[in-house]
Amino acid sequence: MVYTFLMQSWKIFAVLYTLGITGYALAAKFSGGKISPLFGAMLMTACSLSIITCFFLWYRVHGGEFTYTRYGVAAAALAGISIALADIALFFMYARGAQLSVAALLTEVISIAVVTLIGLLLLKEPFSWTKGLGILFSAIGILLLFEG
Repeated sequence: MVYTFLMQSWKIFAVLYTLGITGYALAAKFSGGKISPLFGAMLMTACSLSIITCFFLWYRVHGGEFTYTRYGVAAAALAGISIALADIALFFMYARGAQLSVAALLTEVISIAVVTLIGLLLLKEPFSWTKGLGILFSAIGILLLFEG
């Protein structure tokens, strides 16, 4: 029962994503200037593919379904292209001396602001004054980080 709850709750995956993206930023920063940015991005992607393949096989062995649609495949491919460009930029950003405390926050805040606006404007997700306030504070934060 607990396993079923954990696998169905999006919040558990949000926490796992947050932990993963934290390790991603830290490890990329630690590699900055110690490995060629393109080699670092390629190595990271190869490791990522290995882990995902293991999870995919485990999932299949335990009865997980393998489903897809043309739209889903196209969207996943676009996500892959996007993350590849982000990975390359991340390794170059830290190789050029970006501070972890500024760069990680700046990139995440900008991403959150853009995704929130797309959700509100294009996907017609509900808007509230707290979301508006969050967007405003994010925009102020972006400005302050660029000035700092």
